[in-house]
Amino acid sequence: ILPGSDPLPVRGQYKKAACYGSILTKDIDTERFIEKLRVHLLDRNKGEIKNYGSSDNFSKFIMSQILLRLVPIKGF
Repeated sequence: ILPGSDPLPVRGQYKKAACYGSILTKDIDTERFIEKLRVHLLDRNKGEIKNYGSSDNFSKFIMSQILLRLVPIKGF
């Protein structure tokens, strides 16, 4: 499982796009790209996948979840 930021359909969440995620630090040629990418994803011990940014803390997560559920009610 790779970490990443997926903005929710809540006001202001669009600012979070790409603020947290993973990057493959090794170049992969285009020949059999998917197969080679799969090998790198399954063998994380080589240190070629680096995480960047930080995820929301618990209180921000809870607030986002509450707002997500209120959006249809409030009509944002």
